[in-house]
Amino acid sequence: MISVDFQELITVEHTTSGLHPSLFKVSVWLWLIGAVYILLMALAITSPVYQIRKLYGTWMKSDTKAFVSVILGSFLGVIILRWIYYSSRILVLIAAAALARLDLQTEGYGEWQAFWIIFGVSLTGFSLGLLLNQLLVNQLLIAII
Repeated sequence: MISVDFQELITVEHTTSGLHPSLFKVSVWLWLIGAVYILLMALAITSPVYQIRKLYGTWMKSDTKAFVSVILGSFLGVIILRWIYYSSRILVLIAAAALARLDLQTEGYGEWQAFWIIFGVSLTGFSLGLLLNQLLVNQLLIAII
């Protein structure tokens, strides 16, 4: 079995996300949204299963709420298929975080320890990608001028 270090996988994926060419001329607010996404992803990945069951169990008790969930799920499916390039990158990020969570769980880390490790590694990789992005943009602008 091939073993991949989860920290390397998450760092590389978030670094490549931060280096994406479409982020060359993006406002700081979009990068803050990326950091919030990383926080929410780490929370979702490390939350206990019983809390997720409790959340969905109380939400699905009503037929109206179940119907709204099906409609929103269908809409989300259409959005994912429409923008498959972007959604595939997001799914790879989620898969890397889920793999990291499984590795941390088998190593015996607690939920909050796993959260802080996943959040720290992900945010470090994303920040490194943004820093390299800015350095490359500045170098390209200096080379053009």
